[in-house]
Amino acid sequence: MTAPDASSPILPRKPAEAVTLRIGLEWFLNPDHLALIAIRDGTLAGNPRMRLVLDEPDDHFDGFVALQQRRCDLVLTEPLHLMEPMAADCEALGCIFETSGGVLVREDRLGKLRSGEPLRVAAPVCGPLTDRLCRRILQGWAGKQGFAVAETQIVIDAAGFRHIENLKAGYDAAWLAFANIEVIEAAQHGLSVRLVTAEEAGLPRFSALELVARKQRSPEEITQHEALIKAIEQAACRLQANPEGAVALWQAASGDSSEAAAAMVQATLPCLKTQIDRRPTRWQALQRMLLAP
Repeated sequence: MTAPDASSPILPRKPAEAVTLRIGLEWFLNPDHLALIAIRDGTLAGNPRMRLVLDEPDDHFDGFVALQQRRCDLVLTEPLHLMEPMAADCEALGCIFETSGGVLVREDRLGKLRSGEPLRVAAPVCGPLTDRLCRRILQGWAGKQGFAVAETQIVIDAAGFRHIENLKAGYDAAWLAFANIEVIEAAQHGLSVRLVTAEEAGLPRFSALELVARKQRSPEEITQHEALIKAIEQAACRLQANPEGAVALWQAASGDSSEAAAAMVQATLPCLKTQIDRRPTRWQALQRMLLAP
């Protein structure tokens, strides 16, 4: 074997190629996704060996379809949708965000519940589980106010993600609303609203985001996903430690420099999980309640 020429330069080791992970979002980009945006944009937090692509859906369950068809690597979804049949082949990796949420009702329409009139509710999607929880929240809240609401009073329409636009268009309420986003956005648009939450109705919390993968992941995929989870936790810590930087990050990502946008970020930061909740029991109470006969 010929010995190497001592005068030959020692070439640096080629750095590992960055891994690209495509994540299907549950709805349009918003401050709930701040930790992922920070990793994607390399601002405040980031991993030079990881690139993120965040895909906004056209319909509420687009992410699950893309995951099944291997057009994305992971999806974000609400815990409620983990109980849908489409999630049977998926594995929930952990809760990265949690807030308070429920049904956003226009204050001037709340009286419809007490008077027995139909309440028209706009939702991103309709289905047995989501519709049932919406009705249970409103019925539970009404019961605590001393009156009963019939299921037939609550009329739920699939009307897309834009809750505030739906309220302005004439709907009485919007379902699957989050306290850190829609309540602030409604005030910005001059709407007087009441967020009727699951907690007020005596029901388990459900307003959160789960990171979801396909079952039967390869060892390489598991390694990549664990690295992402660690990066999300680090990003959440850094965002919470630098609120001004978090606001600037969202302003750059959204192009929205309004006071309302800054308020949404401030309300969102405490909701980011600096230690992602991976307990297998985290949504069991919600599951038992929704799947009970």
